[in-house]
Amino acid sequence: MIDLDKYQTSKKIPTQARSKETVRQILLAAARLFADKGVASVTTNDIADSAGVPIGSVYSYFDDKNAIIASLFELYKSDLIHTMDDLSTNPLLPRMNRFEVATIIINTWSYYLQQNHPLSYVLFARSEPALQDMVLEQLGRLQVSFCKLLHTKSPNRVHDNGPGSPCHLILQQGMSIAETSELLYRDNPIARQKFIDMSIPPYCKFVEAIK
Repeated sequence: MIDLDKYQTSKKIPTQARSKETVRQILLAAARLFADKGVASVTTNDIADSAGVPIGSVYSYFDDKNAIIASLFELYKSDLIHTMDDLSTNPLLPRMNRFEVATIIINTWSYYLQQNHPLSYVLFARSEPALQDMVLEQLGRLQVSFCKLLHTKSPNRVHDNGPGSPCHLILQQGMSIAETSELLYRDNPIARQKFIDMSIPPYCKFVEAIK
């Protein structure tokens, strides 16, 4: 599950237990409202009401709704980076073939999404021009972590992690599989897993084709 205590605010950083809990409730309320009503229809007033805090408290820590979305996006990416880093240090990784590595990545990603769905703000952040610069750094850090994982598996290959690079394309394709499985089969775990199982073989071929 997303650890809301790892948040980042766009304004002042809470230092006391009470203020930390206020920010936590704001983010929790926002995530729930985005899931129930859709990101576009939720206002900062809605978030404040749902969190049970004055609207002034919201603006004490966040510039606007986009800043709240960026903080949630940061939590999402931080969790994924942690997952990639853990896999990179797995002592069994050198013994795994690419199919096994791809299976672990996609299934882990999909399971994470199942536990935290629906992550509607993730898709919104990618499609909203005003948020592109705000989430660019998080995406870049995720690419670096993923590139490290690929390099650990194939140390003799150079993996550039810039836009349009093999690392970037492989990551985007993997994200697409995991997130699409959640969007299409959120309430049907059997169908979700079948979709993932069918997607992994062509994903592995895609990886081999562009590396």
